[in-house]
Amino acid sequence: MKTRFLIASALAAISVLGTVGAAEAQSRNRVSVAQHGYQNEAAGRQNGYRQRMVINQNGDRQYVTVMQDGARNGTTVSQYGRYNEAHVDQLGRRNDAVIGQQGYNNYGASVQTGNRNISGIAQIGRNNT
Repeated sequence: MKTRFLIASALAAISVLGTVGAAEAQSRNRVSVAQHGYQNEAAGRQNGYRQRMVINQNGDRQYVTVMQDGARNGTTVSQYGRYNEAHVDQLGRRNDAVIGQQGYNNYGASVQTGNRNISGIAQIGRNNT
């Protein structure tokens, strides 16, 4: 699991470095990702002002990592199935994070640094952490 997290984080960092100019030119970005199937992975990082990210995954062994820096960012992650994993890391003010998981053997984690942050993790099923 830690290897996947490191790989996904590295890929997110590389993708951000390649688009730094485009990200700075737009202050109101939105991202929506829907994945269905088996062993899908999604990683994203947002720097800036008013950004939102919504990720929906349906299947088994899905993996998502979201990192956000700045003010007024928001993330919603929905996962259905088993052995899914979600990580949300937010730095800044007025961020919000929601992780919803349905199934079993799922893992969800949210880390927030700053003021006025809101985080919620709801897990339905058994053997979830």
